[in-house]
Amino acid sequence: MIERIKQIITAKQMTSSGFADVVGVPRSTISHVLSGRNNPSLELVQKILDAFPDIRTQWLIRGEGNMSDQMQDLFSQPEGTEHRPGKKSRVTVESALKQPVKVLILYDDGTFSSYKPDDIIR
Repeated sequence: MIERIKQIITAKQMTSSGFADVVGVPRSTISHVLSGRNNPSLELVQKILDAFPDIRTQWLIRGEGNMSDQMQDLFSQPEGTEHRPGKKSRVTVESALKQPVKVLILYDDGTFSSYKPDDIIR
């Protein structure tokens, strides 16, 4: 689970301190977990899932499936449906100011397509 927490931090482009702040735990808690000194508690897991509702519970706890509901269902999710009803995402000012630079679509045959915001007709 420690490796999966590290993957979340990397995927969200955060520092461990920023991650701790968003999750709502002391920075030392994340430091101790990442160093292997402590195992993640149930409370920490719950706070991670509350702070990042796109993270799949089964992936975080057991390593099964994809990290994110959004990545798994990007093209198959019916319009108007929500992931984890009742859960609200915490959006930091920093992430709200970020602008997308590129979208990559990876195909199972190893090829990919790349799109930039200028490629999209408005």
